[in-house]
Amino acid sequence: MSLEPYTTSFDAAAVRELRNLLPCRVFVLPDGPPGKVFVSLTASHRSVDHFIVQLVQGVLTLRTTHGHLTGQVLVQVHVDEAAWTATKITNAGGGDLCMDGVARTAQGGHLCLVQDGRGGIYMKTPALSLTRFACHVSGGGAIQVDAGALALCSLDSTVSGHGNIAVYAETVNTTYASSRVQGAGVINLGARKAWHATSVQATVQGSGVVCFRGEGTCVVATATVTGSGRIRTDALTAHEVDASVYGSGSITTQAVHALRAKPVGPGSIYYTKMPPETCHGPCSHLHNPSSVIVPEAAPLPDRVPNAIDVDTSSTWECHVM
Repeated sequence: MSLEPYTTSFDAAAVRELRNLLPCRVFVLPDGPPGKVFVSLTASHRSVDHFIVQLVQGVLTLRTTHGHLTGQVLVQVHVDEAAWTATKITNAGGGDLCMDGVARTAQGGHLCLVQDGRGGIYMKTPALSLTRFACHVSGGGAIQVDAGALALCSLDSTVSGHGNIAVYAETVNTTYASSRVQGAGVINLGARKAWHATSVQATVQGSGVVCFRGEGTCVVATATVTGSGRIRTDALTAHEVDASVYGSGSITTQAVHALRAKPVGPGSIYYTKMPPETCHGPCSHLHNPSSVIVPEAAPLPDRVPNAIDVDTSSTWECHVM
């Protein structure tokens, strides 16, 4: 089957947000021409006319027209990372957005990844050095980030629904880390070598899970579970911990100086390793807790055309092979 190419480019400094509404896989790569964002789209005969790439008020949108779309497609967004200053990346078309090797080290910079609905954002980067890095998932989608180094003032992650977020790095250094799950979602944050945070906050409302992985330290950890969910912060040895459980959930943590425990209902609050110097409220020692190691990075998909079969005239139902 013959494939037809389509290319277009934009000034990188003019792109504040990348919004992918395509029902297929899209790759974002750091090899764009100087000062440009270059979009390359290769699709089966006649299918290329169903794709729209437009920049409106700083938002670069990739989408399709209404109709039945089938065939092979490969979409690549090549950015000059030295000139690219987009602060928001949204994936909401049912496909996957794969960012391979794009680093962000701007002083005072911000970056927010938003996954809406099915599909996922998958990012592999040598480094992120930002004032604020945020990941938000609504629905059943996923965000997975694997970095060489994370140097941040703020690391924020939220899941609403049953989706999941995983942010892993060789080293993590952040002033503030906040994770919130509403529903049955899962958030994993971890470092393979060194973890350091000043303040860590984790909240679960429902049956979801928040887990900090690896091994490191923090000054203050605050954990709250409402419902049957679970929070683990014991990978980070904290000076002080405030832990509250309302319902049947559980919190597993580790404090050196003080653990303030407040279980309301049948839930449980545990500490691992050595007992804190002071414990306020009912808590117990958990022997032999399950491992919280950080998994090895999974490879991104190959950059080859993938087959799609989607009818956007009545539904976003999509089959990507």
